[in-house]
Amino acid sequence: INFISSSQMNFDKYKNRLIEYLQLKDIKAQRGLIRCFNPNHEDKKPSCELFDDHFICYSGKCGIHGDIYDAVEILEGITDKSEQYKAIERTFGNNYTPSTLTVKTEERFISDPSACAALEKYLLENPSAEKNIKIFLSDRAHASGGKQSLYPSGIKDNLVKYFFYWPGIDIARAEIGTDVLRNAGVPLTNPKTGYSSWQHSGVIIKLGSGYKLHYYQNGTCEKRGTKSCSTFPMPGAIDTSKPVVLVEGEMDALSCAAAGIANVFSCGGTNGLTAPKIKQHLLQVPEIILFFDNDSAGRKAAGLEAFAEDDKRQTNIPEIILKAGYTGKIKIAVFPEKFLYKDQDAAIIAGKIDVVKKAIEDAKEYTPPIKNKKTNGNFWEAY
Repeated sequence: INFISSSQMNFDKYKNRLIEYLQLKDIKAQRGLIRCFNPNHEDKKPSCELFDDHFICYSGKCGIHGDIYDAVEILEGITDKSEQYKAIERTFGNNYTPSTLTVKTEERFISDPSACAALEKYLLENPSAEKNIKIFLSDRAHASGGKQSLYPSGIKDNLVKYFFYWPGIDIARAEIGTDVLRNAGVPLTNPKTGYSSWQHSGVIIKLGSGYKLHYYQNGTCEKRGTKSCSTFPMPGAIDTSKPVVLVEGEMDALSCAAAGIANVFSCGGTNGLTAPKIKQHLLQVPEIILFFDNDSAGRKAAGLEAFAEDDKRQTNIPEIILKAGYTGKIKIAVFPEKFLYKDQDAAIIAGKIDVVKKAIEDAKEYTPPIKNKKTNGNFWEAY
């Protein structure tokens, strides 16, 4: 056994070997975003960014960050720096040289702007587009609240402009060509299955990057995105001179826009807003109003309720925004107590536009939630 004293340890030796270390630990590591390697983080989509010499997880559920020695602590439970060094030595072996491993970089798909423009032009020219979009919107209204649930006068007409009608992959490929679809990121037919996730006709919404297809099948609204699509910010560009309202769902943002509520953008869910996106789009905004769904997950993510000790996620959106360097005002909007609808889209379909506007107007400045243990020992409430 070769014992290494602290004085013999060259801690810079492995400074830029983080990715190689993770690969030797059977982790699919590469430069850029990967699924987080924290064993306690069930990462459903890539949220951890790797560099040669450090890593950072942008998920509110996790938030790990550091260098190769921090990675050793996370994966092997070793806290002593000298023991971490020895563990890395064992992992690489005595004959280690930096060239023994090839670091692979997976290229992220980037859509061709000219292909996207050609796709949108083709979709806009479909003579049956408006009719089919309105049919889809009627189906949404009925699915949300029965046959008596309809959009208020004018809202459906305002919504039409935010959608494209999609005739189905076979028709589109025959009329516009495979190359345009491929370069725009549309999923083509899988040669093994003979099926495309965009096989079905439906409607398309434009996201912050890419597009998402919505269609009804067996009474359920299915949603399928293009390659490397990302919701935030949508719809359109953010006016950074005015307060910004952030909602969860894409249809929430579109319904608010159709109802005349300005500068409302979808995060793409409670996990959709990450530190890089905040730094890119929100640091100059004077005020951020979080208006998430009226359910437990939405209230916790918005900072209205504290997380329970056994929740997988422990960091709310306001704290993520603050950690990203935001110095403006953060407010939280909520629906009235015992309000029947959980989000803005459902409320607007039901004709409750005034309630949505009032909640935004009455938004209160964010204060960190306080864990208040109830007598049963498992219920937590924020004040």
